Order: sequence, then structure tokens, then C-alpha cells
Amino acid sequence: MNKIILFFIFFVMLVSGCTDAGGASGGSTVSGNKETEIVAADILSLNSFEIIPSETLTPDRAFILRLEAENIGNNAVTLKVDDSGSYDGDQVLYDYCSDIFTIEDPRSSFKMNPKPVGTPNEIEINPSALQFFEWRMKTPGLDIVTDAGITCNFMAQLSYDTNASTNTYVYFATPFEILRSFYTKKNMYLLGSNIATDGPLKINIVPDVDQPVAMDNYAWTASINIENVGDGLAEVKSLKLILPDEIDYVSGVDCDLDKVENLEIRNGGSNQIPCMFTPPNEKVLIATAYKIKAVVEYTYTVTDSIQVTVKP
Repeated sequence: MNKIILFFIFFVMLVSGCTDAGGASGGSTVSGNKETEIVAADILSLNSFEIIPSETLTPDRAFILRLEAENIGNNAVTLKVDDSGSYDGDQVLYDYCSDIFTIEDPRSSFKMNPKPVGTPNEIEINPSALQFFEWRMKTPGLDIVTDAGITCNFMAQLSYDTNASTNTYVYFATPFEILRSFYTKKNMYLLGSNIATDGPLKINIVPDVDQPVAMDNYAWTASINIENVGDGLAEVKSLKLILPDEIDYVSGVDCDLDKVENLEIRNGGSNQIPCMFTPPNEKVLIATAYKIKAVVEYTYTVTDSIQVTVKP
């Protein structure tokens, strides 16, 4: 008889929702249920790439090759300019048919505007800033140019190091809370939220299970998605996870982060890393969000080309 009375009291507590935070009405969701859209876009834009005076030239003729870049992002980036030692901007103009076209004295013929101090291998470009590059060059002579003419594709690139990060909030609850929501027909499905930085590489963490996750689960799974939404090529250097103290990184995570090192992702491409986590080692009374942060460091390169023709 006493067992029946105790069960009846427990069932009344379960249905009445005496442990419900804030006394939410039937059919409501836990406060803070939202999802933030992740926005990502290019940081550096290669606005123009032109030959002055014309893309069709005569032999043994001086001309100017000019490139305009712009930082269309929200953060300053460091652009790689030169590593040849002769300071000819070879990290920006990386192919110009150097066996037949020549750059006049590199140290006086390669210019940047705004002009940096000295001859740095890298320069910083601030948000909304324009950066111009200019090379004074010369076409091959008549002894090389045939009657049909010579055509060459000049190739330029903007290459910079940056990172992308996302904060993902995952909700956890006790099995009792989840069971009570079932009996009271209260919706406890939670989306969590993502907050991400800008840049051409988009990263987010997507739990593979409905939230809230039961605290007594042996493990729960999620996917780390990396997507290139820009116009260039991303080369991933590293991927790191930053977990709350309640999740043990050593024994509580099964995630092969090393497999993305040196991974190349072209524009429109993506990569997915499956992960397994243990729930937080903590007792909670109501559905509680825990922050998991992912940070990816990468080199991003955008390219452009222009064709020049030399005719007698």
C-alpha cells in the first residue's frame, strides 16, 4: 500500500512539472531556444588585373602590369608579397612567362601603393583598404616573336593566413526532465546556437542527436563541417576543439582532427569530421547549454589571370 502511495506522489510531481524552471506553460520551449545563421564571405578581393596600354603589344615594347586588391572583410589580413630575395612581388605575380617576358630592374620596377616601409615579404591590408601592385615589364624582341605572334597568360594571386571559429551551444538535461516533458507533452527540442567569425571558410558543429541530450548517455555524436564559400582555395593548417571543463578532452572525445591538416578545399567544396563526445560530468536540474568551440587555421588563395599577345 505504501509503495502505491509513493508512486502516486511521484507521478503527480512528474505531471505537475514542479521541477520546471520558470513554470513554462504546456507546449512551450525552454528559454533561449535559437539558432544563429553562420555568415562567411571572402576577405580579399582581386578587383582588377590589367595591362597598360593594351593586351596586344608589339615586340620590344615596355608596358605596365597593374593589379588592384581590396579588403572587403571585417578584419585586417597579412598578405604574402615576396620570397624571391630580388623583391619582384613573386608571391603576387607568380607566372608571367619569365623565359620570354622580362621585368625591368625588379627593385625599381615593382611598386606598391600604399608604399610599405622597406622591402617587407608581407604587408597588412586593413578593412575597406585598397592595395595596388605594379610591374614595369618588357615584351620579347623580334628575334623571339614569330609572324603568328606569341601569347602568354599572366597569373596573379592573393595568399593570406587567417582563421575561422564557431561557438556551438549544446543543451543537456537529466533523463527525468526529458521523461517529464514526454508525459506533460512539453516540447523540449532545442536548436542550440552557432556564433561564427567571417571569412571564406565556414565552420560549424552539428549534433547528430536531438537536443537536449540525456546526461546519462554513454556518448553523443556530432559533425564538424568545414565549407569553402569563397572564390579561392583553402589549405587547412590545423583544427582545434575547445571544450567546457565538464567534458574531459582526453577520455571524453573521439575526433580525428589531424586528418584535416594540409587538406585543400576548393571553392564550393566541403569536408566533414565525425566526432564522439561524452556528456558533461555535472548534475543539472534544468536543460543547460554547454559551449563547444572549434577553430580552424588556414591559408587562403584567390587567383586571376590576364592574356597578353605580342605581334610584329
